[in-house]
Amino acid sequence: MNFPELAILKPTSRCNQNCKYCYDVKNPCEISLDEIKKIISYISQNGTKSVIISGGEPLLREDIGEIMAEIKSKGLNVFLDTNGDFFLDRLNEIERNIDILGLPLDGPSEEFSYRGKENFQNVIKILEHYKSKKERPKIRIGTVVTKENINLLEDIAKLIRNFEIDVWKIYQFMPTGPLATKNRAALEIDERSFLEAIKNLKDKNLQLNILTCSSESRKRAHFFIGSDGKVYVPEDEKGDCKILGSVFEKGTIEEWKRITDLKSYKENSEKVLYPLSLEEH
Repeated sequence: MNFPELAILKPTSRCNQNCKYCYDVKNPCEISLDEIKKIISYISQNGTKSVIISGGEPLLREDIGEIMAEIKSKGLNVFLDTNGDFFLDRLNEIERNIDILGLPLDGPSEEFSYRGKENFQNVIKILEHYKSKKERPKIRIGTVVTKENINLLEDIAKLIRNFEIDVWKIYQFMPTGPLATKNRAALEIDERSFLEAIKNLKDKNLQLNILTCSSESRKRAHFFIGSDGKVYVPEDEKGDCKILGSVFEKGTIEEWKRITDLKSYKENSEKVLYPLSLEEH
């Protein structure tokens, strides 16, 4: 059975933040560490090569260090996607198992942060921590572009150029999920405005590796394993999901392939793993 090479594992949907553009749908169910280990073993045996650990905020799980160690023990790449609030507190137990570290920055200063001043400071502390480190994970900064920050991109670029950043990934706001849908009118930009802003940014030759993702390119383009252990695909702008079943159930992967835009999935996966292709620092 050929599983997708890149899986997004959400060990929890709990989060300490409440971002205006959040696409996540809360699920109170969390499978056990043993169940997660079985999933990791199974998908690694069937073709998966890389795992994004996402959420919610994945570092809220007490056993996240064990989950990451299990993924690495199977020879898979680990991409930790975190808001950064708990990262330095748990550094010793997780750092050795991170290949790519994803952190958010939606503005150039603590005065503009969808997660508040403290979170902005926490992300900067992490970047400062790695500024002089010879050995570190690849670092990807993620920025969601909205009406409120579309004119701040150059300022964000000037900020992150001060640090060891491998990739800056810029997303067009996508009105999926309860919070994002609620705030759609205040945040949404059209694709033309998004692409024009990116072009203007790249024309400034800022010497940054910039990757972009429009909202259209992300529809039905991921392989999600939810906190309940089920494979799902977001179905509509409200964030409703089509549950496909357990990874162990016959037919789950075939159904995922049937309803997924496999071309977009491949393109998105290449962008996610692009930092691994860069020369060692």
